[in-house]
Amino acid sequence: MKSLFGCTISEGLMAQWSQLLVCEPSPFFIPDTVMLPEETLILSRKAFSEVGFDASFRDSYTVYHISPDGNRVAFLSSAEFDTLPQESQQALLAAQCAMKRGQVYRWKQIEPFLTGCVEQAETRSVSAAGEKYLVLDTKIWQLLSEDMRQAWLVDFVTADKPAVCLSPTLSEADWAAMPYDSIRALAGTFPARSGANCFSTTLAAITHQMDTARTIADFWLHQEPFLEGLERRGYHLLEENLMPDARDRVLIWNDQQGKPQHTCYLIGNGLVVNKNSQSWFSPRQLLYLDTVLNEWKHEPFEIVLYGRG
Repeated sequence: MKSLFGCTISEGLMAQWSQLLVCEPSPFFIPDTVMLPEETLILSRKAFSEVGFDASFRDSYTVYHISPDGNRVAFLSSAEFDTLPQESQQALLAAQCAMKRGQVYRWKQIEPFLTGCVEQAETRSVSAAGEKYLVLDTKIWQLLSEDMRQAWLVDFVTADKPAVCLSPTLSEADWAAMPYDSIRALAGTFPARSGANCFSTTLAAITHQMDTARTIADFWLHQEPFLEGLERRGYHLLEENLMPDARDRVLIWNDQQGKPQHTCYLIGNGLVVNKNSQSWFSPRQLLYLDTVLNEWKHEPFEIVLYGRG
């Protein structure tokens, strides 16, 4: 077992992460100027979006941040990549840096993990804007020792310096006072795959039946069923402001069109259950309310409250 920012990571979960980080074949987002063999599997961005790749794939490669200049997506296995001329390889690698695709790392960041395979890793390296990068694929990933893969994963998951979960600081008396047993089961955990988001986490936190809470927690829940779930549990929109002594409240961040974009459950005593995104590397955490308010203050959202009072 490992502990990361107050969350427990089992060996089984670490093994799952290892399978999610990189895929075979790899997606290469490319502009029209990059030429590849005629038989290469290449999709337009429109066709790529219609294929329905799962959320874990999209999160690992951060496809939602990729520049529209990459109007084609080439899928290449590690073996296919190795058969390309070096000029084509470098063009592909440079394009991934320019497009801001996921699994592109600054060389100096990951060089400590490349013990025993630096020479092979050089074949996936490219220089851009005066800095050296590595574009990770399954060939390099499988060359790493288990210890190095785990160290890499820890570095990846903690890169954004997430807040520290408060679960380890609570006493048995604190847990016994929780309004829902599901809170303890959720706090300080990661989902098995991407999809589980703030809506599923919040709804699971206010679910009494533990098996039902677990089912909901791992679901990719959208706004409409989330709001319906609140209503079925007796939570309705309140005409009140957020007060320091508030408890048993669902906070919802609505965008300018009134559509929920984030949510968390306010337990009381300034503690909330929160998950910041749908990604497999985003934990479900017990945090101070002020921490979450600070993380979500930069968008033009309106916070509304739901409760049973």
